Amino acid sequence: MKWLLRAWWGVFILSLVAAIAIPSCSGGLDRCYTVEKTEQDISAIETALERFRNRTGKYPTQADGLATLVGPGLQRLPVDPWGSRYSYSLDRTGKPFVYSNGANRRDEAGLADDIVSGEKTYRCEDYPAYCRRPTDVAAWAALGLAIASVLVGVVRGVMCLRS
Repeated sequence: MKWLLRAWWGVFILSLVAAIAIPSCSGGLDRCYTVEKTEQDISAIETALERFRNRTGKYPTQADGLATLVGPGLQRLPVDPWGSRYSYSLDRTGKPFVYSNGANRRDEAGLADDIVSGEKTYRCEDYPAYCRRPTDVAAWAALGLAIASVLVGVVRGVMCLRS
């Protein structure tokens, strides 16, 4: 009976270590950083555009670009995680459209791998952060095993106290 208790501790500790180690070894903690940072930058630029419009009554022209926002709107223009400037255009109604050219650094007018504000589904091939990887499945399985072994340990402990 003691070997069963030792085996339980072994399973618990190994599965808990695996659940913690697998994602950190495979870069799981910062996989989404590039897209999230880009979306935050775009949001900050859009906020500066709204402040500019409130102050002047219109958005900057495409010819003026985002450089007109530097000063009271933004301290500096951010660059995306790939070192490119953010693209800016006005649609037919005069509303601004800000986006990053994305990982391939090609301007695709907000399509393909370009990163835009709002809802967009990014392809697994362009941004692996949106792919399910074998290490993700293994980490979840290890975490499930750790939780199951805790439950088994609690039940075993209750059974030992009753006898």
